[in-house]
Amino acid sequence: MNRPLARVAIPLVLSLSPPAPADDGGDAWPLHRGDPAQTARAAGSLPDAPELLWTFPVGSAIASSPVVSDGTVYFGADDAKLHAVRLDDGEERWAFETGDMIEAPPLVAAGRVYVGSSDGLFYAVDAATGRLAWKRETGAQILGSANRLVGGDGRLRIVVGSYDATLYCFDGETGETVWTYVTEDRINGSPSVADGRIVIGGCDTNLHVVDGETGEAWKKIPMGDACHIAASAGLAGGDAYFGHYGNEFVRLSLETGEVVWRHAHPTQAFFSPPAIGDDVVLFGGRDKRLHCVDRATGEERWTHRARRNVDAGPVLCGDRVAYAAGDGRVRIVRLADGEEIWSYDVGKPILASPAIAGGRLLVGANDGNLYCFGAASR
Repeated sequence: MNRPLARVAIPLVLSLSPPAPADDGGDAWPLHRGDPAQTARAAGSLPDAPELLWTFPVGSAIASSPVVSDGTVYFGADDAKLHAVRLDDGEERWAFETGDMIEAPPLVAAGRVYVGSSDGLFYAVDAATGRLAWKRETGAQILGSANRLVGGDGRLRIVVGSYDATLYCFDGETGETVWTYVTEDRINGSPSVADGRIVIGGCDTNLHVVDGETGEAWKKIPMGDACHIAASAGLAGGDAYFGHYGNEFVRLSLETGEVVWRHAHPTQAFFSPPAIGDDVVLFGGRDKRLHCVDRATGEERWTHRARRNVDAGPVLCGDRVAYAAGDGRVRIVRLADGEEIWSYDVGKPILASPAIAGGRLLVGANDGNLYCFGAASR
């Protein structure tokens, strides 16, 4: 498994209920893909022609997807720092330094920002001040986002995967290890969570469904040789939606472990996490396209062509879809037919998934800038 794969991977958390827009009425995007089930559905709307409102330069590539909470944008970068900037104007609030680059997206919960670093440490930082609350060591780098759930004791739990092939569950307040779950190879992605269960894939070619209370395996579903799961899954209606190295994007029943449908490509893999709509699923591919397929059947409805790989995950917002690609462009297309409405060229590849909060579109790029687009006057 090579580093480009690692840079685009993310953990995943399960939801057995219908997908819902992001928390807080659309003014927040507090975790990667918007919600614990990682459906990537944003509330609110985007303007017809977003303008560049501000940029925040960090001087090194940004592979960490941004999150937003209480008017602040949080993201990591290859400068080894977790950054906090104001959503309104892009002014820096604070920066927290780790021992290596941060490719993992942060998670904001209960007044703290949780993030893993390539230094092998997992950090909990005060969201208002940037002061360290606690840190814990894992056996290798952390490249996927953390996720959240509430234990039977009512306490916040934080789950995150590491390249040491282990899924960790920490007490959100104290950082104490609640349990660990060991897989057979590196974990690239982010866990997805719902109904007390956690779903995560990885380099061992299995999709793991884990009991959030005990850390015990509820189900381990093999996907086949060479079907490494590089990206996070989206979860809705008891099913998981995800792509893998075996050149397929699939819908899989978590109850039966059976594949409902396969959307296959003859030569190209799917690293992008999905956005899940009421009747469609959207995801990027190494075939340089954004795909929109029927949620019930997996049949293609339309594609939108980029000039490079689409490894970042799209975001669904009303009747529009925002996505970014390795060609350095961030685009908005119409959900109904994939027609392009707007695009902006940053000039360097984009590996990080966009975020949408408060009518603003945020994305980091390999040119070392975080970009914020929106309406010129609010």
